[in-house]
Amino acid sequence: MHTEILDGNVLHYSYQSIEQFINKANTYSTLFAKNNAGKKSSSPAKAFFNGAYSFIKTYFFKQGFRDGYVGLVIACSHMVTNFYKYIKLYELNKEQKNKKPGRH
Repeated sequence: MHTEILDGNVLHYSYQSIEQFINKANTYSTLFAKNNAGKKSSSPAKAFFNGAYSFIKTYFFKQGFRDGYVGLVIACSHMVTNFYKYIKLYELNKEQKNKKPGRH
């Protein structure tokens, strides 16, 4: 096997614009909620604190602040994605609970 070191950087972007990111976050958070409805619990507080922790972890613990604007965008994207996941899960669990027999 031959290994060679290449000059330069590999640039990888999961999305080209904020709009694409929002669409992706919406899609994946919906999938998470559907896959975990009835299996995992959630609440508005859990959604808030999960999102806040994601921001703190990414921006401070993983030193995203060192990347300036890009680090801030990434930390915020982690925050909203996690908030959406758990708030959608809360809503789906609430819907399922209200659809159970005996509920009006």
